[in-house]
Amino acid sequence: NVNTGAKTLVNGFNTSAFICQTTSGGIRSTMAQLNCNPKITISLPATNQSFSTAPGRKTITISGTVSDVDNNNVTISAAINGKTKITVISNTSTAKTWSLTWDVSADNIAEGSYSNILVTADDGMGGIATATMGYTLTVDRTTPVISISGVANGQTYQNSVTPIFSATDAGGAGLASVTATLNGMAYTSGTAITSAGGQVLVVTAIDHAGNQSQQSVNFTVNKAPTCLLFSPATNQTLAEGQVIVVTENRFTVRITPDDANTGDALQYKIIQSGITKVDWKNCSRSIAFDCTFTDVLLGNNVCQVMVRDDRGGQVTRTFTVRNKASGSAVAALSQKGVREVLIALGYPGTAFRCLNDLKPSGYTGPLSFSGIINSLS
Repeated sequence: NVNTGAKTLVNGFNTSAFICQTTSGGIRSTMAQLNCNPKITISLPATNQSFSTAPGRKTITISGTVSDVDNNNVTISAAINGKTKITVISNTSTAKTWSLTWDVSADNIAEGSYSNILVTADDGMGGIATATMGYTLTVDRTTPVISISGVANGQTYQNSVTPIFSATDAGGAGLASVTATLNGMAYTSGTAITSAGGQVLVVTAIDHAGNQSQQSVNFTVNKAPTCLLFSPATNQTLAEGQVIVVTENRFTVRITPDDANTGDALQYKIIQSGITKVDWKNCSRSIAFDCTFTDVLLGNNVCQVMVRDDRGGQVTRTFTVRNKASGSAVAALSQKGVREVLIALGYPGTAFRCLNDLKPSGYTGPLSFSGIINSLS
């Protein structure tokens, strides 16, 4: 046994020759080539990543470079979820790129997180090197769950409706976005929808792995009919609650019904002093017609015009006709009910004047009255 001493190896091939000489003068020699380990690096992925079965998101790739001063063919291998991938790289005397890929669907990679993945480089000559992928790869096979409240499929809502939507993701990648469109235009959750007609709300949720869910709701917003009231006699449009003063027992109003929902069938109803004069009669959209209130009593007469459509929408317009016909005693003779008149009082201790004039013709029953004297009830 001869100790030859330590020798320093240099890059490239290292060959050693061993020569042995016998005492009888014979010589024997042997040659030995020393093998170096390959060198491997990982360049991708460079961040945590998420994958799924969605197109464009289902391929997992780990890549880097490898070199071997011995120029051996180097086998690169790694495993994810028990699925081992292998590639062989040649001409490794200079650094060469390598890449391993997994298909989440084809390789049936289970949902979960994968980190510290070990990549091995083997030159087949006993030289082995390893590198560890230091990022987390998340496989998410679960689509987000969408929730929509405030609106239901196939329903009709009067005047407005306010849908609210949200989404959750249980697959591990986390929710990336939840967006919506209303009739093809961007829509924000919680915004009141007031436009009339059919509506289509489409909500889309996407997680960071590319999984996508979509939910649609079809519904209708029915705008209540409108009713324009016009007084031909005074040439004015009647405001809600307006008081119209007349001096006879009749009043004509021009009614124009309308509806923002094209195709709705309309009807109208007339109520005068609590008594139905016209009970739900058909009318046409945007076509005006006259209605005359007759037997208008002295004093205030509350009148209502109601318009409804066949989708549940309804509007009620109210106004008051105040009859102040001259010669109240004469005008009151043929009417029954409550009168609003101005009467004169005699001197203290004398009787009321003209009370009998307030009685309808032929009426012999009692007459009750109330009023204000010197601002006191």
